[in-house]
Amino acid sequence: MRKVLVIVTVVLMGVAAAGCSVPARLNSFVNRTERRAYRYTLRDWHRSLDRYENLVSQYVHNYTSYTTSQKRMAMRAIGRYHALLVRAGVKESAGLIYELREYAGALRDIFSRDEWAFIDFLRDVLGLREERIFDLRNRLYEESR
Repeated sequence: MRKVLVIVTVVLMGVAAAGCSVPARLNSFVNRTERRAYRYTLRDWHRSLDRYENLVSQYVHNYTSYTTSQKRMAMRAIGRYHALLVRAGVKESAGLIYELREYAGALRDIFSRDEWAFIDFLRDVLGLREERIFDLRNRLYEESR
């Protein structure tokens, strides 16, 4: 009877240890994030990304110690999390586009009156280099003649 109790205890400890593995924690983390993502703010995403990077770092550090099924679970969780990030980024980008659309008339007026405002916009928002901006400006100026 005592041997059975020891064997059951060892098996339960093994199951508990497997449930607390990094791939299981990563999967659980992504499940929680999927449930809550619809209400995440930008600050929430930053916190979430920090936690995610920590879990992935732990996973990579101990990669060889996991079973094939644990590796599969972790890779699926990683893929699902990246899909969440893409969806959140698309949502934020769409919001920015709608916001810019609201200001389009004002931007057009500013850009038509102040060439440097247009150049600053291209450099700061779109990340264009100055020589590319001046080439674009010259082409637009020549076409408007």
